[in-house]
Amino acid sequence: AGSTVSLGGAVGASNVLSQVNVTGATIALNGGTVNTSGNQTYAGAVTLGAATTLTASNVTTTTGSTVAGASNSLNVTGNANLGGDVSGVSSLGVSGTTTLAGNVSSTGNQTYAGAMTLASNAKLAATGNAAVITTNGTINSDGTVGSEQSTYGVGAMLLGTLVTAAIALTI
Repeated sequence: AGSTVSLGGAVGASNVLSQVNVTGATIALNGGTVNTSGNQTYAGAVTLGAATTLTASNVTTTTGSTVAGASNSLNVTGNANLGGDVSGVSSLGVSGTTTLAGNVSSTGNQTYAGAMTLASNAKLAATGNAAVITTNGTINSDGTVGSEQSTYGVGAMLLGTLVTAAIALTI
């Protein structure tokens, strides 16, 4: 339970893995790439030691697991199910659907290509002067008490999407 797991190089770069499941008190992703044909699951406090691209059907951080970006970018090619806060990333991009159970803060752009499901009063903050949060799919509440309002702190938010009636946006 108190272990540290460090992935120091690219994982699945030359030979794609079927899946990756990592559990540790801290998980250091230092190699920049994790590539699987199936799912990736991270249970613990994840830190990014480099600009990181996670390619999978589904990338999941378990409930309460955080991601600390250390000013690095995070790109998810696939669906993202983020069970805790994502902070300190320079930018965040998700090519598939996104489920957020925590807050996301970046100094640069955030781009969500697929539908979003927001929980627990999820807050998105892009704090850079020209930072933009872009959504291209529907934005939904997960239906839990308190998830019907989300706050966005940005220079601009581009909604190329339908916001369901069950959610109120504060921009």
